[in-house]
Amino acid sequence: MLTVARKRAAKAGCALRLAGAHVEAPDVQTIRRQAPGGGRHGRLVTVWVNPVCSGSGVEGPDISEPLITAGPTELISGLFIVGGPLRRWSEPRCKPRPGEPGAGIVTVRDPASGVVVASQTVTTGHLATIPLAPGTYSIQGTFGDATINEHPAESFPKTVQILPGQTVRQDVFLDVP
Repeated sequence: MLTVARKRAAKAGCALRLAGAHVEAPDVQTIRRQAPGGGRHGRLVTVWVNPVCSGSGVEGPDISEPLITAGPTELISGLFIVGGPLRRWSEPRCKPRPGEPGAGIVTVRDPASGVVVASQTVTTGHLATIPLAPGTYSIQGTFGDATINEHPAESFPKTVQILPGQTVRQDVFLDVP
């Protein structure tokens, strides 16, 4: 962090010259690289500062969904809690880090009748892989890591279509303020 770099430079009798991003939060911002100055400037160190990034406390996966690929006729789905309080971090490119799928149950229903066609329990960090016949389904997640009014939290149903020879990745999300 920039604050630490300033303290170390002062202790070593060096001066810092800042380059790169504008300093907004020295306790958060990190340094991309540094180079000693030398020459007539004596003990001068140039540091290139990374920008301050901000975003939701928890992000979903880093893919565009539904993600359709050739393969077995099946659904691949994870449970993601997204949102939460604003967080700040520092890195060269302010790209949110993808979240990790949580534990719970992915349930697949026939959208016309509401009858459960399949369900699979998943643990934290894993995705459900559910073989299905081609068709249109409603998927929903029950989150083992979250409750609402003392009941397991559930996502809103999401409709997904699976054609023969397609593997469809469609995750379910629980949005938190």
